Amino acid sequence: MKHADSLSEAVDFAKEKNQGRIFISQSEAYPGGMVLGDEDSASGAALKMKVQILAESQENSVYFQQEYEDEILYKEAVSQIEELKKTTDYELLKPSEMEEKVQKY
Repeated sequence: MKHADSLSEAVDFAKEKNQGRIFISQSEAYPGGMVLGDEDSASGAALKMKVQILAESQENSVYFQQEYEDEILYKEAVSQIEELKKTTDYELLKPSEMEEKVQKY
């Protein structure tokens, strides 16, 4: 299994090998601990959004994982994933299911 350096690389592989299987997992989490703020600072914990894609073909597979704290970058990633969903067959997985699948490699 190859680890993709970017979401674009994983999406391109998935589109190219569209006869294979594509698994997508997206999740949101707040990091542990509590962040205190005052009137001059932003308070609250930053939301972390995690994206995982596993694209399998008969010859190879590509895996991509990224955690986003920047909502703009996350929205760009979601946009790429939505485009992928329009052009390929895919299966949505829970993060734990994706981890199990990746561990098999």
